[in-house]
Amino acid sequence: MKYLTKTERRNQIASAGIAIAEQQGFQAVTMPALAEYMGINHQLITYHCGKMEAVRGLVVDEAVRSNNARVMLQAVTAGFLVMKNLPAATQKMIKQQLK
Repeated sequence: MKYLTKTERRNQIASAGIAIAEQQGFQAVTMPALAEYMGINHQLITYHCGKMEAVRGLVVDEAVRSNNARVMLQAVTAGFLVMKNLPAATQKMIKQQLK
């Protein structure tokens, strides 16, 4: 069995969070949902990320990094991402998703 580094595991958690948000919405990104999706114990997520707020922060960071407008829009709607803090091009992309 290959053990992942902390960075690798956090990236895996962020990717799983993006997948869950795309399928079920940003609010569906929870510790139990992530653990089930990843096939791991939720305590492993807590060990690598801490509280749920930090996990959602990872997901938001990944959405911004990958220009995932759908998940960014969900994060803005849920109050986890502030639109005015995003670059103008990203804001425009999100606004287009609203149409």
